[in-house]
This record gives sequence, structure tokens and C-alpha cells, in this order.
Amino acid sequence: MVCRIRKNFTALSCLLLSILIPVQSQAFEIITNGFGTICASKSDISKSSAINVPYYPFATQIRTSGAGGVPPFAAATYYRPTYVGAERRWNFLPNSKLALQFTSLFDDKFKAVMQLIGRWETMTTDHYTAKMDWAYVQYNHNNNIDALFGRFRVPAFYYSDYLDVNNAQPWVAPPDEVYFIVGGAFRNMDGVKARYSNYIGNWNFNSQAYFGSMEERLFIAFSDVGVKVRDTAGITAQIDNDILTFRGSVMRSIYDTNLYSPILALVSAADAYGGGSTAASRNLRKVLQDKDQGIIYVGLAAAANITDDLTLLVERASILSPGIISTARVGWYSSLSYSMDKFAYTFTTGFSRPLATEVRKFEAMKNFINTSQYQNLDFGVSGVGAGQAGAALVEAFRSYLGTQRSYAIDVRYDVLPSLALKGGIKLVTPSKGSGARYILNRLPVYKGNWVYPLSIDFVF
Repeated sequence: MVCRIRKNFTALSCLLLSILIPVQSQAFEIITNGFGTICASKSDISKSSAINVPYYPFATQIRTSGAGGVPPFAAATYYRPTYVGAERRWNFLPNSKLALQFTSLFDDKFKAVMQLIGRWETMTTDHYTAKMDWAYVQYNHNNNIDALFGRFRVPAFYYSDYLDVNNAQPWVAPPDEVYFIVGGAFRNMDGVKARYSNYIGNWNFNSQAYFGSMEERLFIAFSDVGVKVRDTAGITAQIDNDILTFRGSVMRSIYDTNLYSPILALVSAADAYGGGSTAASRNLRKVLQDKDQGIIYVGLAAAANITDDLTLLVERASILSPGIISTARVGWYSSLSYSMDKFAYTFTTGFSRPLATEVRKFEAMKNFINTSQYQNLDFGVSGVGAGQAGAALVEAFRSYLGTQRSYAIDVRYDVLPSLALKGGIKLVTPSKGSGARYILNRLPVYKGNWVYPLSIDFVF
């Protein structure tokens, strides 16, 4: 058969696709199941508003104006507010999705699993895309030990195994402060994973160790950006009983990217016009590196069944990623769920802030802007001087360093064990300030954003 698969899929995925096509003469068993979400949502942000998004590299877009290599200056960027999972009008994207999973049981030791999913890719293609989510072969050594080879879900979060299965979650969508760290990409990796489980007294113990790589094309600042994450090694452990659950994850990777920061054009221009590099420009180049940059992820979670009807879940995640793709942030959320008959009510509050790496990047940018080499640049644009554009850049970085808080109430009604109706209301408060206001003062800057999601979640 002919396999038409995206460029970054492994040859193993193609092989598994062939294996999983049922043929009458084949003796092994094929199991098919799936899940889906139909979600309508909106937010109260207006079409022409500048909003600060701490998860993105810059609050403003930097572009080149004029001819002859004129240095770039700060201009307003209009972000679609998909980071809160809603547009300004009622829309079925980006949270709606449909997935099919095929499992081939060869014998009591081996099986192959493949999952196809269609959803809106906010951080990759920015379109609704159907693709292979994972495809792996699993070997069960015994009831306690198994191993996976292929493409599988990265077990970084409390809900990693059910990250896309909204029916298994109390919310309409997982809290952004922790689960947006994956950025809509890098949910899965190509490699090997070993799992071990056992009992320790009245406790269940589960652990996972994995190694591999990831590759994705992200949609950042209106551009397709290739990111390769290699030498990924991680370990996850969970211990639980009928009342308490504790989970921890650690992962380390190295990434390379072709993302070019226009800020580096400013550095080159300042060095050229100023007669040489300065300590400030060299330091800024150093913090905007795009090759061989390390990533360290740490996740912690704890859950408690306070009563039969009341559950508390707290999760914290931090990702330290220096270099040009700045995602050095820590986030946490706390969720309290109360169940009554077929209804469940969940209150969630979340918080996110930058780590020291991002603060150092901001200081490097500010020190460069204050150098005489930069201040003497001629932008060649009427009404836009180096000082004004520099102030916008500094403010853009400052807004990215800001904290973010959110408060949400979700209501769930289980029509059937496999079908749930959900609705919610959420307030997201991004960081204050925006570089855009230095250039276009007429644009309002939002300090808070209300989101209203409704969904139908199902499994089959």
C-alpha cells in the first residue's frame, strides 16, 4: 500500500499503518475506539485590540521598513486570542476535535496502537488538521513491566494520557497555566519508553522512563518555524491509593530552531553603524541563541479525595528553555470539584510567572537599548526614532515577563457514561502594559479577558 504521511513522521508510523489495516485472513484482533469534542466558545476581546500574551516571545511584531537594509522598528501585532481557547465571536474552533484509535492484539505479549486525530493546530499550521497522533508497538514482559517503541505521548502531566480526551477531565479545557506549556505541539515523541508498576503496601506505584526526539513546525509571529528537540530523556513516577495521589516528572532535552529574531538585525545594525560590538550587544546575542539550547521540564501534581463527592487537584509545571524560543516560565493551578448525582461543579484558579532566565533576557535587551550605538541609529522612518522603538521593545519584553492569573467555573452534566455536556466561564488576566501603545496609542490594551466555552464530550 502507499502511505501518505507528513514529512516528520517516522518510517515506523507508516509500517504500523500498514499493520493496522484489517485483512480477512489476519488472525489478530482489531479493536477500534475513539473520542471527540464539539466545543463552541467566545471571548470578549475586540477585533483591533492589543493583548499581552505571556506565553509568546513578544507582545509586538518587529519588522523591516523601507529599503536598503533599514533597521526594523516596533509595530503593533494583532494576535488571535487562541491562547484562551476562544475567538471574539462564537466559534467551534480551536477546541473541537475527533480521534480514532486502532489497537492490534497479536498475542498476550505484543500489540500495536495507532491514533488519528483532527483538531485546530494553533501552534503549528493554524488550521484544522488531521494527522497521526501516535503509533507504537508495545511489548508486555509481565503484569508489571512493559516497553513501547515508536511515537507515544510524553507523560509530562497529570492528565497526559487523556490530554485530548476532554470527557475524562472536569473542565471544558485544561488550565492554560500548566497545559499550554506544550504550546499545542510536542505532545508526543519518537523513541522508546519503559513502564514499571507494583504495589507498596496499600499504595499503587507506577513509573515511566523514556528517551527519544521530537520535531515540529510551529507557527510563531506569523511565520513557520522548524524546531528539533533531541536527546530527550525523562522519568515520571506516581504513587496513589483510594484517597491520595502524588505524581512527579522530570525531562531534559536539547533544541535547535531556524527561528530568526528581528532583534538580532538591530544588534547587527548597531554594531555596524557604531564601529564594532559592545559588551551589551554580545550579551544579547548570547541570550538569543538558536542552536544546542537545553530544555529542563519539572512537573508535580497532588490529588486528594476529600470526600466521596469532593476532590482537590493541584498541579505545578516549570519549563526552563533559554535561547531564542523563550518559554522559561512556571505555572500552577488548583481545582476543587464537587459531584452531585450526574452533575459536577469545578472551581479552578491558575497562576503563571517568568523564571530568572527570562528576567536576564529582559535585562540584556534593556542594556542594549541604552547603548550609544543603538541610540544613534537612524531608522529612516518619519516619527519613529531609535529611542521610541527601543522603548516599545523594552515594554514588549516587560509584558512578556508579566504574571498571568485565571479564575474559572466549569459545570458538567453526564447524560451517559460516555457523553457529557459542559459549560463554563473564565477570567484570564494577562500581564499589564504593551509595546504597541508606544506606536499606536489608539489601540486599547486589555487587562482581562472573559471566556465563555460550551462543549459536548464523548467517547466510543
